Amino acid sequence: KIIHQYERLLRLALAHPLWLAGFALLLVAASYFSYNALGSDMLPKMDEGEFVIDYVMPAGASLDETNRVVGHVVQILRSTPEVVATSRRTGYQLGLAAVTEANTGDISVRLSNHRSRSVFQIMDDLQAKISAEEPMLDVDFHQTLEDMIGDLTNAPQPVVVKLFSEDSALLRHWAPIVADKIS
Repeated sequence: KIIHQYERLLRLALAHPLWLAGFALLLVAASYFSYNALGSDMLPKMDEGEFVIDYVMPAGASLDETNRVVGHVVQILRSTPEVVATSRRTGYQLGLAAVTEANTGDISVRLSNHRSRSVFQIMDDLQAKISAEEPMLDVDFHQTLEDMIGDLTNAPQPVVVKLFSEDSALLRHWAPIVADKIS
């Protein structure tokens, strides 16, 4: 019975090749749109209502200087209407056998439940403000769950590229070029 049905469908397909080609194109188009809609992140993009800012001051920055700069960042956060609470850690890292450094840390930010902007819009806005007002501070914004997984696996970023040189002008020239090529 199965072979009979298969033979019948095969004869029909061979008798109408344009229909077969149209059906194949429809399948290809549906596959293309399905593939683009899936996304490739481990976690789906969702508004958790909170996020974490990982920060790093330049190497050799003192705890006092880090405290001053990060204190200003906390003021920026608290002046944002959607921010309800912040919690900050300086000189402390999570993960296995992590070395504690005075120039690194993170800030947890909790947002109001009643807000008009998404967590992504708020993070983008704050990243622009912080980068403009404290350019020496390297900040990285993550959703809370994503940050926890990164801390526990000791790999918050899949790839890190660092450029080293004693010539800061050379670094300022090449860093944007490398960043553009990588992106």
